[in-house]
Amino acid sequence: MSFQTSIRAGDPRQPPIDGAVLHVRQPGSFVLIRSFPDGRKYVTGSDGDRNWSVPPEGKVRVSADPLRFCWPLPGHVHGIPFVNPTSDLADLQRDYHLELLGTGADGLALLRADMKDSAGRGPRRVDLLFDPESGVIRRMVFDGLPRARGGPRSVAVELVGQGAFQDSFFSHEAHHGPGRPVEEED
Repeated sequence: MSFQTSIRAGDPRQPPIDGAVLHVRQPGSFVLIRSFPDGRKYVTGSDGDRNWSVPPEGKVRVSADPLRFCWPLPGHVHGIPFVNPTSDLADLQRDYHLELLGTGADGLALLRADMKDSAGRGPRRVDLLFDPESGVIRRMVFDGLPRARGGPRSVAVELVGQGAFQDSFFSHEAHHGPGRPVEEED
């Protein structure tokens, strides 16, 4: 599945997550492609075992730490990355009051999650619009994000495709040239 992110409000000086494309595959594989204003790409991802970072130039970095390069994922800093929906939904249930608000004219069901008072971090509200028959999440909105470092108040993530990917797409080698230096951080 592929999602496109958009910042709904916030500081325009933030890293370029607006317009980024997030490709995910279970369990835990992802590729996040962000573009700088000059068109250069910064790609981070995971093949499910190793996380990696491919900046526009310089060394490619690879780590076995499953959280090492997840920081730019929408919701990750706040504990809700949705790269592995099964475990992420369990975390959402633990930290949020969940309410199924019904189905809209578009046929999508809305699950609203409002943060419990005891939960320490994360967006105040998460809205998940999903297909009730397939369970596929079509849109996620993280609202009331903590803004200690001037980040956006709200981020929306929208499903833009459900194409199949080759296993190699989730490896760092698919996103840089063969002569690029690679640094193992383990």
